[in-house]
Amino acid sequence: MRFRSLGIGIITLACASTAIGGDVYKCNVRGAYVYQDTPCVDGKRLDVAGSTPGRSTMSKSDPQSLSLGALYSEIIARAADERRLGADMSAEEDAAKARLGSRNPSLRVEIERIQGKWLPQIRENRARFDALNSEVRRRCPGGASLSSSRQVCGK
Repeated sequence: MRFRSLGIGIITLACASTAIGGDVYKCNVRGAYVYQDTPCVDGKRLDVAGSTPGRSTMSKSDPQSLSLGALYSEIIARAADERRLGADMSAEEDAAKARLGSRNPSLRVEIERIQGKWLPQIRENRARFDALNSEVRRRCPGGASLSSSRQVCGK
């Protein structure tokens, strides 16, 4: 029962985060990789964040060391990763249901195994997302205006 509630919560979070944005592009800007919601300036997309199954694009940088623009880029990337991770877990659960049948007693064990594989990644990604947003709120107590072209704190 605990896993079912947790799974429903994760799906709800994944659906809620879809309003944040669509594709996230990983671009090389002056020798550094940045994440943005618009195609790379030179037209060359190196990678779409989250496109590698089972791989997180999570940065290990301390949020306090990032510029406001880098915080914005990583927040967008974390939202994309959250959607991808939730979708990947759901797809794997659906495949197990199709393979085993909904009345098979071993389905519950298989679903718990799948959730045990995906939920730690989802939790880690959500914790990073929350830490990044907390840093934006700390720096910009009056709010912030963040977009791919402009990142400013409100007054």
